[in-house]
Amino acid sequence: MTELDFFEEIYKGCHGYVYLWTKQDKATHSYLLEPEVSKKIWNMARMLSGMRKDVYFSLGTTADPLPADLRAKQQNVTSIACLWVDIDIVDSAAHKAGNLPKSVDEAMGLLPQKYPPSIIVSSGHGLHAYWLLKDPVIINDENRVEVINTVRKLQQIIRNNAVANGWKIDATADLSRILRVPYTWNFKDPENPMLCEVIEYADLRYRYEDFASLLNDKGQIQVNDSIYMYTPNGLFISHVDDYDDLEEFVTENPQV
Repeated sequence: MTELDFFEEIYKGCHGYVYLWTKQDKATHSYLLEPEVSKKIWNMARMLSGMRKDVYFSLGTTADPLPADLRAKQQNVTSIACLWVDIDIVDSAAHKAGNLPKSVDEAMGLLPQKYPPSIIVSSGHGLHAYWLLKDPVIINDENRVEVINTVRKLQQIIRNNAVANGWKIDATADLSRILRVPYTWNFKDPENPMLCEVIEYADLRYRYEDFASLLNDKGQIQVNDSIYMYTPNGLFISHVDDYDDLEEFVTENPQV
């Protein structure tokens, strides 16, 4: 997968604006999704990385270009064409936490076998996985919370797998999430920059409903040792070991 292919796949079918953001100067560079825009985005990302800046890209689109000193908020995001997860790996130079996977292979072992990702990126000190969608999800005020929860549900499966190993994976389900641009340099350890690069790509695209319907018609799902209850406030999660059955769980947790 080339640099241009990556952006073409991540934004396939979307309209509006996307942006690059650099950590060192907190600067935003917006781009209208139009033909050949991937080349413009990559040329800028490559130049910024050559200036020893950490370069990130927006996963979601916005209706309008952003000011040069601002990043998008969740309410600004109008569409996404993928779901994602960000997994940190043990590295004292980049992460304070020690309860993390120790290698890329250990991090990859947390990904759900039933839903293999379309793209896997070694970020330099971690792992990013993307699940490409067959059609973009158009986001508005009516479905915004539901879309956030759909991303959260997929990520929670991975986070549960991490807990089983004594590790912690941060929640990154916000629609305004930015992630590091592949084929740029990670300068978290300035003396030892690491290349962010695509390490796996599969021609897989999922229906959004594949993930949105992870919960059954009762709003329940059991994954590994946890029961998930979808509520207006998000997901309520509890360990199955504490309950004999779902009925007991619901009875003792009226808040769901």
